[in-house]
Amino acid sequence: MNKHNQSPGWRGGALVPRHVAIIMDGNGRWAESRGLPRSAGHHMGVEAVRRTVRAAMELGIQYLTIFSFSSENWARPAAEIDDLMGLMRRFIRWDLAELHQKGVRIGVIGERDRVDPEALSAALDTYGVPDPDLLIRTSGELRLSNFLLWQSAYTEFVFLDAYWPDFGRDLLQQAIDEFRGRIRRFGGVVTRSTG
Repeated sequence: MNKHNQSPGWRGGALVPRHVAIIMDGNGRWAESRGLPRSAGHHMGVEAVRRTVRAAMELGIQYLTIFSFSSENWARPAAEIDDLMGLMRRFIRWDLAELHQKGVRIGVIGERDRVDPEALSAALDTYGVPDPDLLIRTSGELRLSNFLLWQSAYTEFVFLDAYWPDFGRDLLQQAIDEFRGRIRRFGGVVTRSTG
């Protein structure tokens, strides 16, 4: 895919990334810092997803990709995995119809059938979706955790110290504002006008 054809656009007089990807991180630590069980953090994380989807729609973001469960997460305790899967099922059951009515398309991407990780972009689960302009990771971690590695070659990264359950429109706007201040070169050279 040609990265130059995937540039963000101006919506409502402001530059908005076309595709935002988010690594939701810190649910368990959010709960533990409050003396709550890890499951409470996952429940609050679902509320953060709802806030973020609404905010993305209001801000004119066309694509939102959210990383919720990595293959490494299967090593977590069975009870925590069961709780996470139950939350995903409830989110789909309760929110999918409303999102569909608003024109939101939900797609599950990832290693459902142990897909070959060396595949090229035409065979990726995200084929047909532009590569992310902006990738946000919460919880202060500074890594991608195997999320959209191929697709993020020219993505701008914003790492936030906030845990995912505290994420919403304000932090999304903060990340977009930081994105707006960057010069995107896509591997080339940008010349500045002197006139």
